[in-house]
Parts: sequence; C-alpha cells; structure tokens
Amino acid sequence: NDLESFIIGQQEKLDTNDNFIKVTTEEERQSFTTMLSAASDWLYDEGIGLTSKEYKAKLSDLKKEFKGVTNRLHEMTERPKVLKAIDELLNRTQTFLNISIGLPEDLQIFTPVEIETLAKAFNNTMTFVNETTAAVDASSPHEMPPVLVTDLSAKLRELERELGYLVNK
Repeated sequence: NDLESFIIGQQEKLDTNDNFIKVTTEEERQSFTTMLSAASDWLYDEGIGLTSKEYKAKLSDLKKEFKGVTNRLHEMTERPKVLKAIDELLNRTQTFLNISIGLPEDLQIFTPVEIETLAKAFNNTMTFVNETTAAVDASSPHEMPPVLVTDLSAKLRELERELGYLVNK
C-alpha cells in the first residue's frame, strides 16, 4: 500500500503541484514520469505475490530518486514561513531595543553589555536575512538553495534566545 500510495502521490504532484513543477526541470519531470510508470508496471505485473521486504526495497529506491526534489520542495514551501517568523521577531526586537534604550537611568534594568549584545544579534540576523534572501533569489529553483531553512531557523533561535533573556529579566 505504501508503495502504491507513493507512486500515485508523486504522479499527482507531477501533474498538479505548481511548486513541484517550479523546483524541477522538464527533463527531471520526464524522467520521474518514466520511473513512476515503470514502478507502477512492476507493481501490478511482476510485483504480485512478492514479500513485503521487496516492496519496501522498491519504495526505498523510489524515495531516494525523489529525495532532491522533495528537499527543494520543502525549502520552497517552508522558507516563507521561517522568513515571516524572523521578520516578526526582528520587529519585536527593534521595539524592545527602542524602549530599553529610551528608559531613564533610574529605571534602566539592563546593562549596556546586555543591550549591546541584543543589538549585535539583531544586526547580525538582519544582515544574514538580507544576504540569504539575495543569494536564494539569485539561485535556480531547480537546485538546492545556498542557505537552507535549517540555517534560517538556527538564526531565528539565536535572536529569540537573546531577546528572551532580556524579556525574562
């Protein structure tokens, strides 16, 4: 069932998923169509009565072939979500910094080092996002982007940690 579902699901993506089409070349789509057709033929002709181990091996082989596309598709769909989260965090951090810097000395609970550390993390994150966005925009959607969603998420967590420390103080 897993093998059949995978074949049908991938065939459907090839035909209807706009993002799938964006992250693949015409040659890749033709190759995938041929591969899926051959796998389907194998499943319904030669695959009858085989062991689950053989079906799992075939599914594993197909998943390996689609791994690059699956990763590019993940990057394309998840990147906007992470960038939005970073943008919101940058806005909150900027507001927090403006308020913290503007506090009178007798009400100031943050040390200059703490504020400098947060400001540095803010600036590093903003620079990283701007450079990343430019690099991704310059790259081809048919290739893995130069900066991954995991890299962006790590940068998000760094800034969240610095801001969280001061907010909780």
